[in-house]
Amino acid sequence: QLKSPQVKQALHDNGHRAAKQGVFGVPTIAIGSELFWGYDSTEMALDFYHQRQWPTDAIEAAAALATGQNRKKPSASTDETGTRLPLLPIDLSEPADLVAAIRERRGGQLIELDRLLLYSAPLAQGWNDFIGNVRNRFSIRQQLRELAMCTVAVVNGADYEYSQHAPLYISSGGDQPRAEALKDLANIREHFALFDKQEQLTILLSTQMTRDIRVDKALFSDCRDSFPDTELVELIATIAAYNMVSRFLVAMNLH
Repeated sequence: QLKSPQVKQALHDNGHRAAKQGVFGVPTIAIGSELFWGYDSTEMALDFYHQRQWPTDAIEAAAALATGQNRKKPSASTDETGTRLPLLPIDLSEPADLVAAIRERRGGQLIELDRLLLYSAPLAQGWNDFIGNVRNRFSIRQQLRELAMCTVAVVNGADYEYSQHAPLYISSGGDQPRAEALKDLANIREHFALFDKQEQLTILLSTQMTRDIRVDKALFSDCRDSFPDTELVELIATIAAYNMVSRFLVAMNLH
């Protein structure tokens, strides 16, 4: 049913209706003409719903805060971000088959990365096929693949990539303390008690491939002893693939 014209039209219509209301992020709560964006605004939305007035104490407290850093606006000669191509519309319909294939892999929703890749149909097509195989068809367990992706993201400063894959690492068998420990890569060995042997090697291999490109013989030998040959090849390919992903994201200033 997800592919039926009625469902697609409903998604299209709902998206346009939300955009006209000024919705710009998820989750957004609409109460009349007022919009409350973000999980941390839920209590304010509830107050407004029950009292039908703004929580003036909170507003007055916010107004009294000192001004923080002033950010420069992009000049008139730059695009909407000043350093990045504008994202293509989220209701893309052409090329229809390619957009449908990407939506299917994503579970129905294009993400910001897709809306940059689709500037080039051959790029988006190859990316979807290749990364789809890395994500869904490799034999090495997903927890290790996601851990490798998160490690690469931290090394390369690809915040967007980390934000996408840390929840997947957790849901596939990791946990929040281990995901947070990755952010302290400079001292990662101090956190190794949290990780099993294969996870430790995945972190070391991902870090060394990303920073140094070459893998030292001792580490490679440890990996050979701990992973079947096919899984080691797939792990190395995952690390290489997500270096491509992270470098594209960073160059495109998608954070």
